[in-house]
Amino acid sequence: MKQQVILNKETYSKPQYERTINTSFTQLGVTTQADAPVLPTVDEFFQYYTELFYQIPKEGAINSHQYLVEQSSTYVGQQQQLEEQRAQRRAEVAKRAEGLGSLEDIYGYGP
Repeated sequence: MKQQVILNKETYSKPQYERTINTSFTQLGVTTQADAPVLPTVDEFFQYYTELFYQIPKEGAINSHQYLVEQSSTYVGQQQQLEEQRAQRRAEVAKRAEGLGSLEDIYGYGP
């Protein structure tokens, strides 16, 4: 059973295209750069923090000085742990390199 399908291709000149076709993606609900929130710079953040310091509650699960201290402490603690791990690895590498040097002295060859 054959069916004939008729396709109609509509073409536009550039001016007609610009007037007819919506190229802004507004129909998809995509926000534009202008709609995106503008985040403060680090300097602006600390300026706002200084201005709001006494308005921020001392304690609370969120939006408090306690929350900021806990979050910062966690971050700083992780950084310190990484530095300690790096120092331990450097010490291990130095110890192994020292061991390789003594093997070279004993056997007369090395890396």
